[in-house]
Amino acid sequence: MKSSDKVQYELKRSKRRKYLALSVRDTGDVVVKAPFRVSKASIDMFVAQHAAWISRQQGLCRQLPPPLKPHTYDDHDEFLFLGETLALTLQPPYSGRTYCRRSGQKLFVYRHHRASQGAVKRAVEQWYRDEGIPIFRSLVTKWCTKLSISPIPDIQIHDYRRRWGSCSQTGTISFALRALMLEIRLLDYLALHETAHLLHFNHGNGFTHLLDEQMPDWRMRKQEMTRLRMMASRV
Repeated sequence: MKSSDKVQYELKRSKRRKYLALSVRDTGDVVVKAPFRVSKASIDMFVAQHAAWISRQQGLCRQLPPPLKPHTYDDHDEFLFLGETLALTLQPPYSGRTYCRRSGQKLFVYRHHRASQGAVKRAVEQWYRDEGIPIFRSLVTKWCTKLSISPIPDIQIHDYRRRWGSCSQTGTISFALRALMLEIRLLDYLALHETAHLLHFNHGNGFTHLLDEQMPDWRMRKQEMTRLRMMASRV
């Protein structure tokens, strides 16, 4: 860990990098990426010049809701689904396959008598996927209908760690499994965002104009998703 005018930072050098880059992690840690040719003195000056920006970003990080406690995959473990908290209840072991279902505000996992913690984890995640695909398909279909897009694209769920969703050039729309922790109004914005890329494969004026027209408060929803990024860092 290096320092510059009391700003602590982690330095990462790369042969391929051409320019200095500065970022602040959600934890508030500062990271500087630099080419090998750039001197330590130049890097310190670069960091010092951006000290005010770093301070603002660290202040925003301190306002982020903390991440959920690590899952135990045991009784009373808690999971977020569409903004609601669901409590895990393990059913007595039996000889069938391990699977998960919801009843009210509880997730019941029926486990094989030899099921490991990993098997319980996979059962819960499979439940998220089984529930999530119809939700995402319904939201995307709604926006495709409004935007006169046909045919309805293929919908997939991936274990993205940093992004909420993506739209491929072949027209497949993918969503992060962890996005299902967010409230439905935020998923609605996410679905619009990715569906809009079927018409505008960028974030240019045409894209933002479409979002403004279809969802005037989309910027507020996007900011809320950004604020929740640590809490919804994983299912």
